[in-house]
Amino acid sequence: MHIKKLNIDEFAEQYVTNERRRILFEKLLEELQLIRSQCRRFRVIVFGSYITNKEKPNDIDLMISIIPDQDHIFDFMTDGMQQKNDDEVDIQYQKAEYFLKNAQQLVDFFNENPLNKKNGIQIQNCVEIKDV
Repeated sequence: MHIKKLNIDEFAEQYVTNERRRILFEKLLEELQLIRSQCRRFRVIVFGSYITNKEKPNDIDLMISIIPDQDHIFDFMTDGMQQKNDDEVDIQYQKAEYFLKNAQQLVDFFNENPLNKKNGIQIQNCVEIKDV
């Protein structure tokens, strides 16, 4: 298991290598902005095909730990997190009340999910985007 830590500019420099990846990255930025508008704090890890050498990934997979802001707590409880590009940015999240999970805890949370286990899906490598 390897967790790489990059800021958003370093992430773009390393992974935005063609037009398809640029489009997905722009959608990621839109999602991060929307997440920021709903949460007091959050931590993001990216995993899946986007952080591999795959030339044209279908989407970007995110696992995030969030602390919703006061205005959105009820929304999270009833409707979940708002998303703008859910076809191309696949977000799974873990809601916290006081403390965000660190990157390793997010990986463990994802990998221990019974549905992910049943489907044989596990995070092997990921990138934590710092300072979002």
